[in-house]
Amino acid sequence: MVAHVGDFGLAKFLPGSSPDSIANPMSSIGFRGTIGYAPPEYVMGCEVSREGDVYSYGILLLELFTGLNPTNDIFRDNFTLHNFVAEALPERMLEITDKFLLQERESNLGPYSSWHQLSQSEDIFQECLIMVFKIGVACSYEVPGSRMSISRVADQLHHIREKLFKLALDGQDGLPTAYI
Repeated sequence: MVAHVGDFGLAKFLPGSSPDSIANPMSSIGFRGTIGYAPPEYVMGCEVSREGDVYSYGILLLELFTGLNPTNDIFRDNFTLHNFVAEALPERMLEITDKFLLQERESNLGPYSSWHQLSQSEDIFQECLIMVFKIGVACSYEVPGSRMSISRVADQLHHIREKLFKLALDGQDGLPTAYI
């Protein structure tokens, strides 16, 4: 799980930063953003926006939890990472989750005093995974106005963190501290 974050296609040249930029202080020429992470409206020539950043964040979140790059060969002919996750939720959530994430979870399961505790822990873990996937989907809608606001994203992620933290404190975690 190695994240590569950088959208230098959105960089702007500031006047005075180089001799060439004085003549043309506009954004870099051509497509803006990184293919797979840039929102659809940027292809149409729309200005860089907060909603565009939310889209990119949503795609990154989906990539981290599925282990699939948005430019993977399976995503073609209008089938996207967004569609892949949206179609799988909630019934096939474990099928689309990165296998390394699930293996890490299994390897960190601690001793349990009862099957009930293990089952309850797994239910909370899966509920949190579904919530993360739903955030990624809500951030990566094609229409900018339909995307979740970044403040709502932060609230939702904080809520998920609290659930997982409480689970760990109750001694039913199975989650390494790094996940919390």
